[in-house]
Amino acid sequence: MKAGNTDFHDRIKTFGLEYDVPTQLIRPSTVDFTAQSMEKTEVAWNLAVAMLYKSREGRPWKLAYLQNDTCYAGISFYRDRQERGKTHASLAQVFLGTGESFVLCGDPAVKDESSGNNHLTKESAEDIVEQIINQYERERGNRPNRLVIHKTSRFKPDEREGFKSGAKGVTPQSFKD
Repeated sequence: MKAGNTDFHDRIKTFGLEYDVPTQLIRPSTVDFTAQSMEKTEVAWNLAVAMLYKSREGRPWKLAYLQNDTCYAGISFYRDRQERGKTHASLAQVFLGTGESFVLCGDPAVKDESSGNNHLTKESAEDIVEQIINQYERERGNRPNRLVIHKTSRFKPDEREGFKSGAKGVTPQSFKD
């Protein structure tokens, strides 16, 4: 399918750029699961995000007004592929009032057998909040005046205490399940 120095993929992409038309071409190798290491779910996720991103003109989501001196953090959990069976805490996203964002990874989570939900120990919660605030300081040059934490599971009392002790000097704090 080569024509000169370009192929069909490159020509379609160029056409899309010239006429401001978002394009998403999928090469056969992308969905050849016998030859690649990515799982089907990861390929599906990547394609869905790419299409959403392109359909929204490069903005898959837009934040409403954020206070400039506030750090917003969302904590969720993921399974580590290298360490089978271990679930880690991950900051899916930390947003600053300027629109900047970053991602951090935390310690392994503890599974609550009664509810099936993942939680952090007091120490792990304290550590992840310290990471958030330290990264905020590196990005902005100062500590946030306020920290808002959202989480995919309810806050356990020890976890809440860990978040509070890790955020010393940053007030007020909001914790949303």
